[in-house]
Amino acid sequence: SKEPGVFIQESTSAGDGLTVTNYDTKYQAVNVYATYSPKLKWDHTLNILLGYNVEWTNFKQLESKRVGFTTTKPAFALMDGEASVTDKGCYDWAYMGAFFRLNYNIKSRYLFEVSGRYDGSSVLASGRKWAFFPSAALGWRISQEDFMSNAVNVDQLKLRAGVGVTGNSAVSPYGTLGVISSYYMPFSTGNEQIFVTNEPYYSSGSN
Repeated sequence: SKEPGVFIQESTSAGDGLTVTNYDTKYQAVNVYATYSPKLKWDHTLNILLGYNVEWTNFKQLESKRVGFTTTKPAFALMDGEASVTDKGCYDWAYMGAFFRLNYNIKSRYLFEVSGRYDGSSVLASGRKWAFFPSAALGWRISQEDFMSNAVNVDQLKLRAGVGVTGNSAVSPYGTLGVISSYYMPFSTGNEQIFVTNEPYYSSGSN
């Protein structure tokens, strides 16, 4: 009560409210790689790179709410009214991959590169989570050729051509899973609830 002898009935339909939302995100990553450059003859150079990486994320959102009190109070323990705790959402995803790259050049003029990745992602559909992505490239550093020795205004000139395959895992963590949704549809007997999934050629309900 605000005054002696005067009592105010608190309710869930009027008065102040307090909402506290907690976000918890955990992220872990491991990246390991090694390089090797053997000694070759005749102005040949070889560089080898091998690596491995894994990433994991977990996210949780929790909302606590209490409504139906007429004066603002600093903590939930001091509040009257109706309380609720809602799990607003959570998700997790994981990513893993191994990769390599080979660089070979002759006299720093003629360049060859081969690389590849074998990656997997938890967000992709079953049977399509893993794939190999190769690439290759050729280069010619023209500025290192003898006929370019008089081109004093050109420090670096190189031609490069490459081809490769890449992937895309930029989808929601559960976007490739089947989801069932419910709707109310008008029929001759009235509105009836039906269930529809994003999997093709499937639905249930009256008709």
